[in-house]
Amino acid sequence: MSKTKLSIISAAVAFLTLGQAQATPLIDFTADNSSFTWYGNDSGCSLGCTLGYSFNVTSTVTIDGLGILDVGADGLNNTHQVGLWNGSGTLIASTTVGPGSSNAEASASGAGDFVYSNISDLTLVSGDYTVGALYQIGDTDPVVFNASGIFSNDANVTYGDLQWINTGSFQEPTNSGSSNDRYFGPGIHIASQVPEPGILALLGLGLIGFKIAKQRKH
Repeated sequence: MSKTKLSIISAAVAFLTLGQAQATPLIDFTADNSSFTWYGNDSGCSLGCTLGYSFNVTSTVTIDGLGILDVGADGLNNTHQVGLWNGSGTLIASTTVGPGSSNAEASASGAGDFVYSNISDLTLVSGDYTVGALYQIGDTDPVVFNASGIFSNDANVTYGDLQWINTGSFQEPTNSGSSNDRYFGPGIHIASQVPEPGILALLGLGLIGFKIAKQRKH
């Protein structure tokens, strides 16, 4: 195989690899420091809580799923409503996640898997957002309430603070808590990227050029 052909094939593989970026949770954490298992009917959530966290976006990022951390990766016991609110308090996306959900990926913490339900691709513009999930009375799905090493898998997104509300209904969690608490809780799925039109055009021109060069040699 000629060096020219090998270079073009290598470039094609690189372009296609860029277009198939790994799917990851938008925000994750590295350690679970919870000293006990917290459920939706524990102290502080006598009515049932919608809990989650806030985050900030500085440049556009596209998401395609909302989910729940399945602590222990042993399957969810209950169905949860999960939602995303913008800085004005408007619900811009919502879904439900529960037993049987199979779209999962492991948390970097080893505490469990984020289990997702798909939503229509949603591009988040610059601004503040809050994600929350409802844990009702009698809920037996554990929550990581003291996460540390929180990080974003997108450089344009920064974690804010934990959010909660104790009303027993699904609504934006507007209360911030102790700096020692970090709820997971809900998760957000980054949409898989596709090749940019310009990249595809360059790849096509390169392959056409190779074909022309090959024909001239014969």
